Amino acid sequence: MKHSQNDRFRIVLYISLYTVITVTTILFTALISTMVLGIDPFRLEKSGRGIQFAIQLFAAFVTYFVFIKRHARLFTRTEFWKMVGFSSLIEMGLGMAVLLLSGSFRAIPLQMSVQIVMIGGIVAFLATSLGYSNRFGNTTLKADLVRRAKMDSETLR
Repeated sequence: MKHSQNDRFRIVLYISLYTVITVTTILFTALISTMVLGIDPFRLEKSGRGIQFAIQLFAAFVTYFVFIKRHARLFTRTEFWKMVGFSSLIEMGLGMAVLLLSGSFRAIPLQMSVQIVMIGGIVAFLATSLGYSNRFGNTTLKADLVRRAKMDSETLR
């Protein structure tokens, strides 16, 4: 399938969607954990990495789902790596912003902050590469094509 010149715009559009989903999910999770569950946000440090992984995976799933629904195809190899790379960079940037805003970054030694950034990058890479994987994409694409075929056959009857 030949791709047009608006592929860059398409990637930017889906990176923006990924960012919006991630930020919204983070805010919703913080609100729920603070207000409904009565958990102090600073006590979430122990499970924070797991929650972050789940949020990244969820955002990647939803973004890929929207892409498949709109285009009825999977990511090409270059689109996949662009999405994984940019999504990982966004996650690392959001993580650094949270550390800077919370003031926790000042208390961390320089060597430890480099390790935190590296671990955050690895977690972000794993979560987004799993979220944009072809295993999920193939399942979603097959279901969408079956749904479209049913709709087309019903209109012909």
